[in-house]
Amino acid sequence: MRNILSISRQVFIYFFIILFVYAAVSKLTDFENFQVQVAQSPLLSVFATFIAYATVIGELVIALMLCFKKSRLLGLYLFLGMMTAFTVYIYLILNYSPFVPCSCGGILEKMGWTEHLWFNAIISTVAAGIILYNINKSNILYTIGTIVASSAVVVLLFMTSEHIMKRENPFVRRFMPHPITEVKGIELPYNSYYIAGYNKGKLYLGNFTAPLHGLIINYPQLLTDTLELKMDDIHTYDFSAIKWHILTDTVLLNDYTLGAFYRGNQKDRLHREQTRYVPEYSLAVPMSQTRYALRTFNSKKNNVQLSIFDIAKDSVWSTDGNLDEDHQPKDLFSNDGMLLYNSELEKILYVFYYKNKTYVFDRNLENKQVLKSIDTVSTPNFKVEYLVKQQQLKMSEKALKVHKMAATSGAYLYIASDRIGKNESAANYSTSTIIDVYRITDQTYQYSFYFYHYNNTPITQFQIYDDYIIGIGKNILSYGRLKKH
Repeated sequence: MRNILSISRQVFIYFFIILFVYAAVSKLTDFENFQVQVAQSPLLSVFATFIAYATVIGELVIALMLCFKKSRLLGLYLFLGMMTAFTVYIYLILNYSPFVPCSCGGILEKMGWTEHLWFNAIISTVAAGIILYNINKSNILYTIGTIVASSAVVVLLFMTSEHIMKRENPFVRRFMPHPITEVKGIELPYNSYYIAGYNKGKLYLGNFTAPLHGLIINYPQLLTDTLELKMDDIHTYDFSAIKWHILTDTVLLNDYTLGAFYRGNQKDRLHREQTRYVPEYSLAVPMSQTRYALRTFNSKKNNVQLSIFDIAKDSVWSTDGNLDEDHQPKDLFSNDGMLLYNSELEKILYVFYYKNKTYVFDRNLENKQVLKSIDTVSTPNFKVEYLVKQQQLKMSEKALKVHKMAATSGAYLYIASDRIGKNESAANYSTSTIIDVYRITDQTYQYSFYFYHYNNTPITQFQIYDDYIIGIGKNILSYGRLKKH
């Protein structure tokens, strides 16, 4: 009987050697892909590079130690520790992960996660049994210590990784698998449309070159109808930057070159809002039918700041320098960005183009919070020079744009970026727009996803309405359905 147990012990040790050599070699044959897959782990994303190398090297070293009698016992302890770590990792994935990622190479590709959990648990039990073949007090203590220590390391890595991913992310993206349905699209008659709003299953598009012409697209039938707005003084003013916003059944227009605001509905003529004073502004986002968040120009400081314009009260107010930050450049280029309003949370958001910050204000431009995105560029990487002859400021070099586009819906902020994160393949950037998702309420990073280009047409604007993501690029409107958070 003891002879049979001894032979079985040797057979299992040979099996352990083959298992780890096979696992390591399968990872090495496509190591870049393995590293990317580890980076997508919802538990270990931040430590992907270290873990990828440590796993492969560890498997090979342990397999080698099991080959020699002098190092076999230590190799068995290390084998037990690594298999226990794998088992605990899969258990956490199945029970505490927001999603189950793709496989990470080796035999895991041939098994489901639950099957692999059982496989690992059985192999760990067998390894523990082999160590305890010659049972004594020290073997029992070392075996228990190995299991506890390896489990604790995985749990600690998980807790640390989650904190870093959400709060101190070093530009590591976590891609949610299949967060969006197949992207579909339709062709638009012109390449000058932009998204103006959404109401009761209807998407409204304005047109940059034809200020009063628009389209209505009905969902989900995708029936298209034209919309022509009427305005009494259309021939009185030289409009050059009219922008539509649709709020429920109300149509709001503004032109920052004229400081003009209009309000009405789709059938009647729009009337111009009568105000005594409109500040010089470059961006306007409606918070209600008569209240706007503006990006205004401060001529004394040659800078921009945010203001509130209340048409009903005919008043404008702001706090000086509310876009400025200590130890950062304070000029209109460095503070350039995108102005958004989240009606569900009643928050004003300002997403900077050239640094990894978003400012979040309440509807009165108070209680400022800072949402830090996962990009590592915290200071604009250009200089501003004053051209004496032209009497104007100009960037001295091409600027690195950190945030390209942004939208907000529900409790979330969606930011599109061209910047490649750690352990990512550049191939996806030519076929899709990468969108990072942040929760506004606690300023944390959640996940990222690919918005694939329809007809190979990159988008230049996107919005989130209900559970749809809608993008426009040239004369293509693309859309897909998002999974619920």
